[in-house]
Amino acid sequence: MDRRECRAFLDRWFTISFGNPEAGKRHAAEGLAHVEALGRPPDLYARALAIAGSSCRQRGELEKAEAAYRRALEIYETLGFENHEHALDAADLWRRIAYLRMEQRRYDEALAAANHAALAFAAARSWDRYGRAVLTMGTIQLTKGDQSAITTLSKSLRFLDANTSWEFHFSAVYNLAFALSRVGEPTAETLETALSLLTGARLSVRSRFRNPSARYTGGFRRKTPPDALLRFLQGRILALLGQHPEARELLESAREDLIELEMPLEAAMVSIELAECYLWLAGPRRWQKIEQLCREVLGLLAPVPGASEAMTAYQLLQRAVAAQSAQAVRRQLVNAREKLGQR
Repeated sequence: MDRRECRAFLDRWFTISFGNPEAGKRHAAEGLAHVEALGRPPDLYARALAIAGSSCRQRGELEKAEAAYRRALEIYETLGFENHEHALDAADLWRRIAYLRMEQRRYDEALAAANHAALAFAAARSWDRYGRAVLTMGTIQLTKGDQSAITTLSKSLRFLDANTSWEFHFSAVYNLAFALSRVGEPTAETLETALSLLTGARLSVRSRFRNPSARYTGGFRRKTPPDALLRFLQGRILALLGQHPEARELLESAREDLIELEMPLEAAMVSIELAECYLWLAGPRRWQKIEQLCREVLGLLAPVPGASEAMTAYQLLQRAVAAQSAQAVRRQLVNAREKLGQR
């Protein structure tokens, strides 16, 4: 593998890791091995470290991510920023650091890092990458519960190309729909707008993940992270609109697929919305179903690094269910949603 091929291999990391942290981990390790085989060229080594750091961050290994990013930044500072490609890669590293700071709940630093990346991309007139940095800013604002996330995420879509940056474009659409349904006080109109965005996104997913042999789904592989996440958000919005049976069906299918896809944090988040739907069931069956959800989620989260707060939230939810108090359950669902959102 030569330098050009190694660079192309490293740049495929985001597509491979999209919704699949374990595949991303394997790809990052293989990328580092290829760089080592080439004699560890500084620019490629820094790029590989940045990708390895992102892989660690995805899996909740924040200290390892911090160390990898710090080493990559030191290499870029040594190389200097006169080289156009080095400058762009360094800016992309700052975008990655922004996500790390967000997960560390250091939101001001996260926004500053994302803005640093955006300014560098704008100066280089690299507009697609600029859109990625704006998406990062919008995602941080969304995590903070800041209503400006809607404007920022809408702006990112003006720069992200759905053909060349499909995963980033998908993330922007998904996060915008999420913001419309969650930030501030959503109205029926904003919820319908969010549903419209998600309908378009599902068509895009069906086109991208087409599988001609899967005739029973019209040539579409349903069990993909993007489609499962879209069904989750569609279910959540339908529940907000009071359409609980339809919401339940979507949420149950999304949760089942996310568990099978080994995405425990996402499955736990879906379980919160599903528990909310189960509260609308009549009789003792609702308590049984929510209790079962809690047991299953605690089992899913047990091996996940950094999930202790989310597990505590679910244990508190279990106690509220045992007391059969709908008010207490709703209060603990809000708490669990907050803890998982921070995680």
